[in-house]
Amino acid sequence: MNSTAPKISKNYFIFSMMLIAANLRLPITIMPPLLNSIEHDLNIPSSMAGLLTSIPLIAFAIFSPIIVKISKSKGNEVTIFIFFILLIFGSYLRIIPQTWALFFGTALVGVGIDSGNVLLPAIIKDRLPKQIPLGTALYTMTMLLIAAIGTALSGFLITKVSLNSTLSILSLTGVLAIVFWTPNILSNKKNKTVKKSEIPDYHSVWNQSLGWLITLYFGLQSTVYYSILTWLPRILSSMEYQPSSPVIY
Repeated sequence: MNSTAPKISKNYFIFSMMLIAANLRLPITIMPPLLNSIEHDLNIPSSMAGLLTSIPLIAFAIFSPIIVKISKSKGNEVTIFIFFILLIFGSYLRIIPQTWALFFGTALVGVGIDSGNVLLPAIIKDRLPKQIPLGTALYTMTMLLIAAIGTALSGFLITKVSLNSTLSILSLTGVLAIVFWTPNILSNKKNKTVKKSEIPDYHSVWNQSLGWLITLYFGLQSTVYYSILTWLPRILSSMEYQPSSPVIY
């Protein structure tokens, strides 16, 4: 990293970081309201369509260690940029009216999202060392808020335009994110080589019972969240609610 490289302002980083965060759940949460259309257009069963929210989660588990290794050689900012290209490619691959394109594209989306899941909190800590709570709060708020808005918007759009058009419109957020993220590459930092004597004596997480309990807790939490996210639109549809109709309890 050249020390003379121009620095990105704090406000610009926060804005571009929030755009990345906006895409860390959105490509998944827009799918449930579209399942009926997907099943009809591609002639696939409900059980197979339900995998569209499961595949990204499997990608999270498989690629997280790989992304960490890549970031050590490429730098966090560059790694996110590279993997977000995969996210955009996967998002638009899903527009092709073929089953293989839908599922392969969804897998690429999961891999792309995982780069932000793994690296964005570390970048926030690096770029906002005195404002970590603020950065983390904006990151979490944006990720969840845009996911919720995207779910509602996909349900509305599918009643107005085709499935392909709905996916195309909602995938523009990924393009917008990578455009504004690009200048952050100027501040990319690769991990420096650390002497073995300087590495703290950490215990392996694989042998810590508390670590497994925490993993189980968050795993069950995600199971509940994504199960409701996937099947609640289908349940409401079976009760004759339209995708764009308000739900009155």
